[in-house]
Amino acid sequence: MPAFGLELGGRHAFGIDSVITFVEPEPPVVPPPIPMPGRRPPVEPVLVRVPMGPTVEIPLLTSTAQSMRLTLNGVEYKAVFKWNTVSVCWVMDIWDPPGVVPILCGIPLITGADLLAQYEYYEFGGKLWVITIAVGHPPEEVPGFDDLGKDGHLYFESTL
Repeated sequence: MPAFGLELGGRHAFGIDSVITFVEPEPPVVPPPIPMPGRRPPVEPVLVRVPMGPTVEIPLLTSTAQSMRLTLNGVEYKAVFKWNTVSVCWVMDIWDPPGVVPILCGIPLITGADLLAQYEYYEFGGKLWVITIAVGHPPEEVPGFDDLGKDGHLYFESTL
């Protein structure tokens, strides 16, 4: 009897016997976990890119949701900043110049990436990035609730 207890068979028109047997596949071989030493390996140094070109810091208040008029390359937008309790990070919404229709919503304010890179078809004409500048904190640390505007800084770098 096969492993699953199912066997199909029969005689075909040409007099050939056939049997179809379903067998349970062998479990995959998983290597044992490698034991970790008592201390962490050294951390590679992080390169912080110094922006080239016209760069401005977007001034933010600490520990509070806020909205403001934001001028990016001569175009005024409405920007809304709020704390997202589910993803545990600050997010930003960008609204059209009159501030009526949202263009982008829920952009997480994370470090180490151009926040507008995936939206270049909107032609903002620059890069938006976050960096942490604080003693004892690495620059790639994502700003917490009390850090944005104090240790976490938001910059717009024009590429035009």
